[in-house]
Amino acid sequence: MWILLALAWLVPITWASTVTVDFSKVIRTSRTVTTLQVVSNPILDRTFVAPNGTHFPNPIHDNAWASLKALQADLVRFVPWFPYPKKSVAELDAPTKSKTSW
Repeated sequence: MWILLALAWLVPITWASTVTVDFSKVIRTSRTVTTLQVVSNPILDRTFVAPNGTHFPNPIHDNAWASLKALQADLVRFVPWFPYPKKSVAELDAPTKSKTSW
């Protein structure tokens, strides 16, 4: 067997294939659904919180969510992503007897 493997480089191997595509003939129609991943971030919040604690309305909130709805995507996933720990971590501080952070 080793001799055959050693001599294999002497025999040229060629593979030739021809692929013909006929786009005028429908064989199958794709049945996909639209999907979307919405990554949570402060710009999608209903209100903004200033560094001094003042809350004020987000002027693009309603339009952003209306645009998402208008896409009519099936299987939308809302992802609370890690750059915003207050959105992605359920418990930022250890619970006490009287309080939890979530």
